[in-house]
Amino acid sequence: MQVIGFAATQGSFGIDEKVVLLPAGLAFAFPQAQSLDGRGRMEIDSDASGRGGVEPDVRLPFDEAAFRAQVLSGRDLVLEAGLRFVRGR
Repeated sequence: MQVIGFAATQGSFGIDEKVVLLPAGLAFAFPQAQSLDGRGRMEIDSDASGRGGVEPDVRLPFDEAAFRAQVLSGRDLVLEAGLRFVRGR
């Protein structure tokens, strides 16, 4: 298992859990929605530098290129990195 993301999190703010049964008796569980604060920002539990809580094993850089891809173009860079991990790349 690898935790992949831009910042650390407490990991407790997912809303509702969905479980998908996989071959070989495996199951994949994931939250169905993000918990957002009053300003529409995703809630995380880390300090101002993004450290603390559950640290990602693979920390994705959140630079200008990532901002443009993630926020302006609507790509899900964390999902893309997760798919690369699952596919062994």
